[in-house]
Amino acid sequence: MPIDYAGQGFNMPVESLNWDAIAKATRKPPTEAELARGKQREREKLPDELDRINDLIDFHTTRAEWYKNDRDEIAAKIASMYAAITELEPLAPSRGSIRDRIAEQLRRIESLQQHELRVATEELDKHTRLLAVNRKLKEDFPMDELRAYLKEQKILANAGL
Repeated sequence: MPIDYAGQGFNMPVESLNWDAIAKATRKPPTEAELARGKQREREKLPDELDRINDLIDFHTTRAEWYKNDRDEIAAKIASMYAAITELEPLAPSRGSIRDRIAEQLRRIESLQQHELRVATEELDKHTRLLAVNRKLKEDFPMDELRAYLKEQKILANAGL
């Protein structure tokens, strides 16, 4: 049984201790060498991080273009179907088959608008938003630190280290 004060025992549930807080409070502050190694590890990750951001920008740019083209093709298809309906409407009062064809075209237009056009528009919006986020990441990227790291690596490579 743990002892709090000399001669007085207490029953404190172990689960109630905040082990993270205890570890943080008893941890030694990092040394200068540890801080330097941590900073160097972060600098070593910069080229890969920039490549990842550029790859994401390329990916979302390509996808946004695909979905924009899909959306434009579907909109053109819908416009062409409306044009066909407009041409058939003068004959509709006298022929039942024309009325049926117009109704079928209207159902196809509704289906296109509800599914394909909606999906293409939503995906275009999603990739456009993600593209903007990744462009912002690239804009905020610490390029000066990356250049300094690459320059340092070039000096070390020339020195044979």
